[in-house]
Amino acid sequence: MRRVRFYAYGGPEVLRVEEAEAPEPGPGELLVRTEAVGVTLPAVRRVRGEGGRTPLPGTVGGEVAGTVVALGPDVAGFGVGDRVTSLTFSGSYAELVLAPAALASRVPDGASAVRAVTLVRSGHVALAALATALPASAGSVLVTGAASGVGHLAVQPARLRGAGRVVAAVGSSAKADFVRGLGADEVVTYDSESWGSRWTSSWTASAETSSPARSRRSPPAAGWCSSAQEAAPCPLTTSWRGRRPSPGSRRHGSRG
Repeated sequence: MRRVRFYAYGGPEVLRVEEAEAPEPGPGELLVRTEAVGVTLPAVRRVRGEGGRTPLPGTVGGEVAGTVVALGPDVAGFGVGDRVTSLTFSGSYAELVLAPAALASRVPDGASAVRAVTLVRSGHVALAALATALPASAGSVLVTGAASGVGHLAVQPARLRGAGRVVAAVGSSAKADFVRGLGADEVVTYDSESWGSRWTSSWTASAETSSPARSRRSPPAAGWCSSAQEAAPCPLTTSWRGRRPSPGSRRHGSRG
């Protein structure tokens, strides 16, 4: 089979396609013939050697969509020929990859592998942020970084999870039409004059899907906030208290 590895850090030019033996699935693993893989910022940074250098030679990719061609011992619920998505820890940029069955999901009939693979990581992060941020009766939800890979996937499900109004925050007006097309009721840019005043108390929940540095100026007086950025949790002010229910997210409530 063919796979992609890199022997030096850099841009796409350091990626090499090479021949390798097909892996054998171990206990709890699926062997998947690749149809689509994720191209993500973490993968780019891995190849560049940023954020803790990966030992060389390195493999690339964590998300895969494809067809199961073999099963390891103790695998239940999947069969050869099933189309699945999964995370893989051995690199997904290969014709055949090993994927933990516990992290696999079936691809619905008629769905494209390219669309399905986008939900493996970004979709899960977006849904987790909303699940943490939204109380049972949220009047409105603010999605920051709403045009990002994770953010745009949070805009649509926010309404389905019960938000009465979905406000999308983006970095420029050029992105406004895109997020409106996803169902956002209102769009605000970080450089808007209303960002620091009008929005201070107009929303009851926030899903931070990008660094909240720009939104830090205007947290709500009371509400719920969930950060999808583990290194940049939701802002706290003296009138807020919070606890971290899970890595990368924080739930806030007003004192008293």
